[in-house]
Amino acid sequence: MSSTRHRQPGQEASYQPPEAPSAGGRGRAWGAVVVAVLAPLAVGAALMFSAAAAGAPGGLADDLQYAGALAVCLWLVARRPADRTLLRAPGPAVLAGLAVGALRCAVWLAILPVDRPAHPATVLAAVAGQVLLVAPAEELQFRGIVLSRLLAVARPWLAVAVAVALFTALHAHEEAWFLLPSVAADAVLFTALRARYRCLGGAFAAHALFNAIAVTLPASTGISSATVAIYVSVVVAVDAAAAVWLFRRADGLRTEPSR
Repeated sequence: MSSTRHRQPGQEASYQPPEAPSAGGRGRAWGAVVVAVLAPLAVGAALMFSAAAAGAPGGLADDLQYAGALAVCLWLVARRPADRTLLRAPGPAVLAGLAVGALRCAVWLAILPVDRPAHPATVLAAVAGQVLLVAPAEELQFRGIVLSRLLAVARPWLAVAVAVALFTALHAHEEAWFLLPSVAADAVLFTALRARYRCLGGAFAAHALFNAIAVTLPASTGISSATVAIYVSVVVAVDAAAAVWLFRRADGLRTEPSR
């Protein structure tokens, strides 16, 4: 994803094809991609199944799953100095993320009929899990380490496409197939926030806000297929417009902070 902004003399280009690595280098690079995809998922799944086998409530087992995945992601990020810049959360990025998240929440609330909030304690626990575990784990893995590892072996557009496909596939077990285009559109939008601000602060803010609203005011059951189709279409259109706007103002997907 190259920038359309005019660069000043001496400013780094958005994308410069890396020198062709040796066969061993390519193998290590793809191995890093595989580890970034599978290691967090494997540790998270092991903790979730262990908790379930011990009789833990489903919500606790899910939280342990994401806690394990987040811990592995943080460990992988700590191993590479360039990745640590992903953990920044500058004010403009957070504000942009909150604005984008509010837009997604507006689409959710305007189109889908929602249920009344559950007991306050239940809502608070669900929101805490989404904000502290789910959104950070998914952003750090898919918009963070997975995308960064893919950028080392593929051109930006292909790296983004693969990362989005992996993120969407991860949600295939919990979302109806006809909702998956909206999941993919959200993934592209969160990637655009990373590209614009070269960190995950904005993507985390948008993801956390939308998830918090979705668990606080969940969609009602028995929604008509026509309503769902309208919702998915609007999400894709809104996310695409916002992503294009962000990408056009980005310097690319590199992670080092601006000077």
